[in-house]
Amino acid sequence: MARDNDSITEPIIIPKLEPLKNETLRLRGRDPFGGIIELKGEHITHNSLILNPSEIKMIIKDNLMLVKSIGSRDVFMLLSLPDLQMIKSFGSFGRGPEDFILPQLCRNIQPDILATVVDVNGKIFDVLPDGSLIANRISIPNSGARFDASEYSALMTDTLLYYAANSSTGKSVFTIGGTDSIQVNEIQNLALDPRRRGWANYIGDFAVNTEQTRMVYAYKYFKIVRFFDLEHNTDRTINFEREEFDESTTYRVDGLDANVTHYWGICAGEKYVYMLYSGRTPVQVWSDNRKEDFYIFVEKYDWNGNPIAKYKLDQWGYFTVDERNNTLYLFSTNDDDPFFVYHL
Repeated sequence: MARDNDSITEPIIIPKLEPLKNETLRLRGRDPFGGIIELKGEHITHNSLILNPSEIKMIIKDNLMLVKSIGSRDVFMLLSLPDLQMIKSFGSFGRGPEDFILPQLCRNIQPDILATVVDVNGKIFDVLPDGSLIANRISIPNSGARFDASEYSALMTDTLLYYAANSSTGKSVFTIGGTDSIQVNEIQNLALDPRRRGWANYIGDFAVNTEQTRMVYAYKYFKIVRFFDLEHNTDRTINFEREEFDESTTYRVDGLDANVTHYWGICAGEKYVYMLYSGRTPVQVWSDNRKEDFYIFVEKYDWNGNPIAKYKLDQWGYFTVDERNNTLYLFSTNDDDPFFVYHL
């Protein structure tokens, strides 16, 4: 529906989810997605973005995309959608008042805030739709060193920051904030085996949907996804029972790269959650990419952990999903014009 040349986005109607039961769904040798949907990306070549970053994170809100680009001159880029034109770039790497060391880009559910940035140095900034930064009221105590921007994702509500990070059991989910802006609470242990307490065992991707009272964690070195019901304190584990993580690789230079990478990125939608899936070692990916055999998978679940669809993309890189417009954006690491668009 449109009026006076202004488009009106219809809201997504999302029914209340049924409470989760404590259960493990074992899927050895089974395909819960009903096959793989192969997608060919539309290459966007007109936006003049020429980058070679080492890490990308993208967040979409309304008609804007905020990009965190580690390895580029500026930390952040603000782009318009759907044309992917640069609006501005901002943020510097360093130790100044508004500089960043290892920033993590987090979703923020407040309508007037585009995203929240949490840095390993303890700084938290909200990003406004015009690209300006304002200090968040929450402060991180001395334990803020546990914020490893390369290993977790997070979400900011009006009072709480949810994040997954290292803990005494390997990895856990924490909140910080509430009535006390520096109060840290461990709310979920992410360990799979009490005998395995090393942090490297449980590297993965974390997302939260507070409107549906759900969290999800997808493990990088295990083909396992866990969905948590915050209201009823229950969880559903989906276990594909694939390769086990070799703990001895933790003690070798670049040893972790000898393990198969399973989940490698996540995007939280209002209705669904989308997970980037590799299924190869980094060496295998590098070898395939050299032969221009580019591909990666995206798994789609509802917030109760029910598998919905599995897509095979014809590029490799970092991704995000514009759920309201049923569009996936992939930032390719193999092309000077990095953006590809997929219609789901």
